[in-house]
Amino acid sequence: MNSDFLSRYWPVMLLLLLGAGLRMYGLSAESLWLDEALSWNQARLPLPALLNSIAADVHPPLYALLLHIFIALLGDSEAALRLLSVICSSISIWLTWAVCRHLSGGERAAWIAALLCAISVFAIQYAQEARMYALLGCLALASMLTFMCLCYATNISCSN
Repeated sequence: MNSDFLSRYWPVMLLLLLGAGLRMYGLSAESLWLDEALSWNQARLPLPALLNSIAADVHPPLYALLLHIFIALLGDSEAALRLLSVICSSISIWLTWAVCRHLSGGERAAWIAALLCAISVFAIQYAQEARMYALLGCLALASMLTFMCLCYATNISCSN
């Protein structure tokens, strides 16, 4: 990495490390609760049965498919099941910074927003659950950032 990159982005990287650490702390301290057990039960099915289960479910399908892959790669311990949410929630810290940077036009407001996301009790709580909430937040932020970048690239006014 060159020094310009480090000098410009070190606060965001530090916030990412802080947020990821807070999300990982005590990750497997609690047993699975009912909804997490339902996520685990669905995601551990063989792929054809999982697809049938997803088709009959009211929840978005992406989380169950990703959790299925995580179980295949990492096993089905409490920590392994919750790691997908930790990753999505940690990515949300960077996405919060990027969205706020585009909206405010300044680094300081973006750093404060990312800090608040990194230490948010609710974000940490949902990051430590084997449910789709952290993925939903991450995808919402990614969609917002993509929309703002497309508006900027095409010179469309997104304010009205």
